[in-house]
Amino acid sequence: MIKINWGKIRRFVFGLPLINIENTWKNVPSVETATRQQLRSPVIAFITGFNTALEVSLSELLVGQLEGLNDNCRGFGYEGAGMGLAVSDYARQKNLVATFLQGQGAKYPELIYVGVGCATAALKKDLEQKLPQIEPLQRWWIPDGFGFFTGIYKWEDSVEQQIVPAQVKGYALRAFDRGLGRRMWFALSGEPEIIFEAIAKFPESRQADLWSGVGLASTFAGGVERDTLVKLKELAGDYVSYVALGSAMAAKCRYTAGNIVYHTNVACSVLCRMTASQVAEIVVKTIEDLNIDPNESLNVKQPVFETMRENVRSHFVKVAVTSQV
Repeated sequence: MIKINWGKIRRFVFGLPLINIENTWKNVPSVETATRQQLRSPVIAFITGFNTALEVSLSELLVGQLEGLNDNCRGFGYEGAGMGLAVSDYARQKNLVATFLQGQGAKYPELIYVGVGCATAALKKDLEQKLPQIEPLQRWWIPDGFGFFTGIYKWEDSVEQQIVPAQVKGYALRAFDRGLGRRMWFALSGEPEIIFEAIAKFPESRQADLWSGVGLASTFAGGVERDTLVKLKELAGDYVSYVALGSAMAAKCRYTAGNIVYHTNVACSVLCRMTASQVAEIVVKTIEDLNIDPNESLNVKQPVFETMRENVRSHFVKVAVTSQV
């Protein structure tokens, strides 16, 4: 009797060949740059985590592959694994993501939920149905991932035509835009002037969250020198505190995972005027001080997640983040 390897079948059906790395820059009018070259490694790590999770599911083989990635890329691998496990969950109802988060993935909750958002977009699943299942302080990373993935494969629709998917409603649009902002960082190769021009075409109501996504990606993924970050901060103008907020969220993700890298410290020093650890500790303390209703409705006027973000952002306004670097 022939034994069917379902893992290999899942990878064959849903997997991403490494050549798909170029989808990150597909149809984007930008030339090859040093930043683009540096950003390929995180993208490769994401695809590796995704394909491995599809094939070997939640196993020691998956964890070994992820932990073998360097400090800079490991989080991207966990994000990809989150997407791969979520694809399997949608197909098999195994609760693999939840189990992963209770074990080895516990240090990477934001990134794993971003991966879930990518899977939700890729499989065209109901976003609003997914969110109530997730605790209030983590659920909004799913539409963030949804926005990032949509920006990869529907750049013209989501960025050039500014079309919002029908299922992205309410506060989820703000999270979607943060993911779209992260996508801009990769797609536009960290070029501040081009990013500024792209965001400026959006309605003012969407620009703050787009800038926040850019701030997160510039700090987590890096790829640029200090002078470029200074220029980014300058061009952000009135939205500079949102860039700092995004930077702070990136620092918290790396701090929790224990893999703060050089470019994260550089970005935080420019965008937040602090070290990455100092910035991350502000976010951690802010979260500790929150009063969180575990049954919070999706339709609440201001989710506790946004309260957390605003409390963090207000700190960076107070410490004169807009002052000269």
